[in-house]
Amino acid sequence: MIGGISLGYDSLLACCAAGMGRPTHVRIGWLATACGLCDAGATTLGQAFPQLPALPVNVSYLGCAILLGLATQYSRRLIWALPVLLCLDNLAGGVGPGHRWADVAALGLWSAAMALCGFALASLLRRCAEIAFQPARSAAPRS
Repeated sequence: MIGGISLGYDSLLACCAAGMGRPTHVRIGWLATACGLCDAGATTLGQAFPQLPALPVNVSYLGCAILLGLATQYSRRLIWALPVLLCLDNLAGGVGPGHRWADVAALGLWSAAMALCGFALASLLRRCAEIAFQPARSAAPRS
């Protein structure tokens, strides 16, 4: 279970950043589902090919940061590449050889849940920022 937490943590962080752009509820659902499916698929591939080398996590995070920057400048459709970048660590990390398909499915569900938590955290942070940075109201009485 600890491996699932660490492999889903990147979905939480990236979806928190992506959630700052006020995505629709439908887009949130699809993106969280894509995170879970990509992580489960990459874990399955990692079990099928255990000789794959581990990718440094910083490379994946740098790719996500670049992708989010490009998505804000050019096209929000680039956000859909985010789950693919985030699943690269699962190719080498996975659940290990000899585990059941239920473990892979649980890891995918955990990743999707972490992505949803990232969107919820982004919503909370946006609301806190709106309250903290709203213009101060004048104390002078109206006439």
